[in-house]
Amino acid sequence: MVLAFTEEQAIRIREYGMSVIRFKYCIKNGINLAIYALNKCVSYLNLLFDVCEKLLNCTRDIAAKLSDIFKALKEKIELPTSHRFRFVKVLGNIGYRKYDVWVVTRTYLARSNC
Repeated sequence: MVLAFTEEQAIRIREYGMSVIRFKYCIKNGINLAIYALNKCVSYLNLLFDVCEKLLNCTRDIAAKLSDIFKALKEKIELPTSHRFRFVKVLGNIGYRKYDVWVVTRTYLARSNC
C-alpha cells in the first residue's frame, strides 16, 4: 500500500504538528489521529510531572539541609531567654495560647516610672 500526498496536503499535515511519515503510520495501522494526539499529550504531561517531582524533591532536600544549618547556628549563638518567656513557653507547650499568657504576665509601669 503506497500513500502519496501532494505538497499542499503535506503542509496541512505539518500544520497540525505531525510529520507526514507519522501520519502515514497512523493511517496504515488504523490509529485514530485524535487518540494519537491525546496519547502524546499524556506522555508529555507525565514527563512534566516527573520533572516537577524531581524538582520538588531537590527543593525539599535543600530546605532540610538549610534547616539543619540554621538549627546548628541557633544552638551556637542562642542567647539566654528571660524567665518570663520561659514560663510563657512552658504554658504554650501545655496548650495555652502564648499571646494570652504573655499579656497576662506582662508588668505595667507608670509613664513617669516613679
